[in-house]
Amino acid sequence: MWRRRLTSRLMKILWVSFILMIFQSAQAEDLMEVYRKALVNDPQFLGAEYTRAAANESVKEAVGRMLPQLAFEYSHSDTDQEITESDNPFQPTGRDRFPTTEYSLTLTQPLFNWALYTGYKQAKTDIQRANAEFASIQQDLILRTAQAYLAVLGATDAVEFARAEETAVQKQLELVRSRMSAGIARKTELYDAEARFASVEADVIGTNNDLDDKLQALREIVGELSGNLARLKPDLKLVRPHPSDPESWMQAAIIQNPRVIVQARAVQISRQEVSLQKSAHMPTLDLTARLNNRDTEGSLFGGGNEVESSEILLRLNIPIYQGGIVNSRTRRALQLHQKAQHDLTAIQRAVQRSARAAYHGIISAISKVNALSKSVRSQDLALQLKQEGYRSGLYTNLDVLDAERDLHEAKRDYARARYEYLINGLSLKHSVGTLNEADLEAINRWLQFGVSNDLYQGVQTEITFSLLK
Repeated sequence: MWRRRLTSRLMKILWVSFILMIFQSAQAEDLMEVYRKALVNDPQFLGAEYTRAAANESVKEAVGRMLPQLAFEYSHSDTDQEITESDNPFQPTGRDRFPTTEYSLTLTQPLFNWALYTGYKQAKTDIQRANAEFASIQQDLILRTAQAYLAVLGATDAVEFARAEETAVQKQLELVRSRMSAGIARKTELYDAEARFASVEADVIGTNNDLDDKLQALREIVGELSGNLARLKPDLKLVRPHPSDPESWMQAAIIQNPRVIVQARAVQISRQEVSLQKSAHMPTLDLTARLNNRDTEGSLFGGGNEVESSEILLRLNIPIYQGGIVNSRTRRALQLHQKAQHDLTAIQRAVQRSARAAYHGIISAISKVNALSKSVRSQDLALQLKQEGYRSGLYTNLDVLDAERDLHEAKRDYARARYEYLINGLSLKHSVGTLNEADLEAINRWLQFGVSNDLYQGVQTEITFSLLK
């Protein structure tokens, strides 16, 4: 009978656990789900889409200026005249009132206008700049989302480590109190434990506040979060980037980085602006065709008339002197062009520095992970020995508390180093302009719900970053 009851209870527990697991999964989000939210909610990315769409209209405007321009004009007037005195015998004095209606249709086609042609080339270049800027902002969104997401995971780890240390210190405090009651501990040991416990409590408060701030930073990008975030698996093997040469990444950065491309297009646009300003010295040639109808039901001489006319006009305009305005505008455009070139050099140097820093950040993170992994194991063993030694009188209470602190600091630094590896890897690809959703998906495959912070000795999976797109 008791076996049936036990089996029934176990089945109920398993069923409830299964329901809770499904519920938690439904209320949880991984990196890709958060990124998809960012695509439809991030204000910077949405604004960039509108900016690119607006830039695409500039070519249509430039083409429109070179196409024929058709205009219709209509006017109607009423004339009230009074001739009080006249020397013309055929024009009697008196009062008269008559309406006049006139309309015209004018077609204008520019035949030669260097400013219009330069403006068209400039508009096409501006579209290339806008597309590169959109690509840059899209890659920025990928990096910002990953940074904010991993920052939340890091802050969550810090909270858990602080709480674990708080629990451990509390147990040590209770042990000291029991030893005090038995008369085998000193008051200084109690004071040390109470002081350390108060310090850890403050750390818990600080880490919780930091976690809340990191969550708000992520919500700033994605809007709202549905639930818990998937955590990074512990069985992760980190490898060096390929190629394992920072100079290759730096060289790729000054060629492929979208920010460099944006500024290179800006330099080209500024060069075209110089040509545009110089074009004010060049002649323009327009062809104009006009149809006109004027219907007047009266005149100064009495009687009305209706006149229809058509004309074709070839208009040549040769600028001679405009007060030095053209030369001044050209010099200003040249100065802005020089500034754009220097801005390009500055950006190239910045992305090279960014690529180099990210590359060495990966190498440093790998070394940190390997070293801190060993440190966590060593600190854990040291803590166990000191706890046992404290009971036997070999170590002091402060030795145990310091060991607790060192262990949790090592765990926190170990977790932080793994996040640094991922962030530096994404930053490296961002600096060379090859960061895309596939890189997020690669990281997302190493995320899992319900992961703990304990070191896991299992099959390690590689995650690396390559220069290839």
